[in-house]
Amino acid sequence: MTLWRRATRVPLIVVAPGVTTPDTRCDRPVDLLDLYPTLVEPCGLPAPPQQLDGVSLVPLLRDPGGPRERPALSTYQRGNHAVSGERFELAPTR
Repeated sequence: MTLWRRATRVPLIVVAPGVTTPDTRCDRPVDLLDLYPTLVEPCGLPAPPQQLDGVSLVPLLRDPGGPRERPALSTYQRGNHAVSGERFELAPTR
């Protein structure tokens, strides 16, 4: 029960015909909250409500080297959060 990057990483593999390019990889940290808006967009479904915390990863699927302005946020119970970016990590020290 820790929020260090080693404990919170999960594999995320997305293959979207017409969006992704074979044999590409993106190492940017993302949230699992980003899955719903990511799946809705290429399916042509109505846009998700604005109150969602996640953002679509379709721009990263199209260009894995493109910019990602948001860091990934991990939460464990109330008040315990960790923030991970490409070059940094901030986690509780308790």
